[in-house]
Amino acid sequence: MGYPVKTLTIVLSVWSLMLVATSASAQQIDPCKADREKLCGDVEAGEGRVMKCMHQNRKKLSKACKDHRTKGKQKVLDAAAACNEDTQKFCSDVTPGAGRIAVCLNQHKDELKPECKKKLDKGKAKVKKATKACKADAKKLCKDVKPGKGRILKCLSDNESRLTQSCKDSLTMD
Repeated sequence: MGYPVKTLTIVLSVWSLMLVATSASAQQIDPCKADREKLCGDVEAGEGRVMKCMHQNRKKLSKACKDHRTKGKQKVLDAAAACNEDTQKFCSDVTPGAGRIAVCLNQHKDELKPECKKKLDKGKAKVKKATKACKADAKKLCKDVKPGKGRILKCLSDNESRLTQSCKDSLTMD
C-alpha cells in the first residue's frame, strides 16, 4: 500500500505530538528518548531531520523503541489511508512540511470525507487534551524553552519523571 509522500506528510503533521510522545504505558512517555539522544543527539530538530536520523539508525534501536515506532507507523498508515483522496483533491498543490498539509485539510474540513475528518478530529482532540493536561507542567518545567519545532514536547520528555500523572496519561497513545 503505497501512499504519496504528501499524504504521509499530513499524518506526520497531525500526529507529530503523539508519535514523539507515545508509549505502551504511561510509565514511560518516550521509549525512544535514549536511542534518540545516543544516535541523533547532534541532529537539529525540525523539518523531519531527527525522524530521518532515527530511520537511518533503525537497526540500532532498542526493542522498546522499535515497538513504539511500529505502533506509530500503523497510526500514520491508517490516517493516510483515510485522508488520501482528500489530500489529493484539496491539497495537491501544497508543498509538504511544517504542517502545511494539515492546515490545508483543516481549511477544507467541511468538505472532507467522514473517515478523514474523523481521523483528523481524533488527532486534534488528542493534541488539545495533551496541551491542556500539560499546560502547568510546561509552564513550570519549560518556561525558558522557545516554542516550536517540538521543543516544548522535548522539554516535557526530558522532564518525564517530574510530570504530573495527568500530563503523562495524555501523552500516551490509545
